[in-house]
Amino acid sequence: MAYGYIKKHQKVLKNGKMTNRFLAKISYRSYIDDERLAEEISKMSTASPADVMLVLMALEDRISLHVSTGNVVKLKNIGSFYPTIHAHAVDDPDKVNQFTISNKGVRFEPSQHFRKRIKETGVELVDKRVFEADTHPRKKKDEEQ
Repeated sequence: MAYGYIKKHQKVLKNGKMTNRFLAKISYRSYIDDERLAEEISKMSTASPADVMLVLMALEDRISLHVSTGNVVKLKNIGSFYPTIHAHAVDDPDKVNQFTISNKGVRFEPSQHFRKRIKETGVELVDKRVFEADTHPRKKKDEEQ
């Protein structure tokens, strides 16, 4: 198993001058939805795909409920879900209130086994073309000119 990557071209302002830079960017192969996961898990167990879907739906419901009430949800074999906020800094502690919070979210930290599996994953170049940073990965740099 390996991550796929592509080459991206980016213009970067460096020392007051625009310079050309190139970097590797991940290339998503496909999206795996809950129905596919339910089918795959069903084949690994005695549960039907419908039973697995019910468990996945219940898991999402419980995780979102607990995270939305400020709890950290730690799943031993998957990882932990942490509630997060983004807030604007103010110069007076009395001005810190709910209106200084601009966004609420969740951070996922994979379990040790999950993290190890990702770190051991290889990488491979999936397309030799160079893509522009502000274009879709399928749009080749040469096609724009």
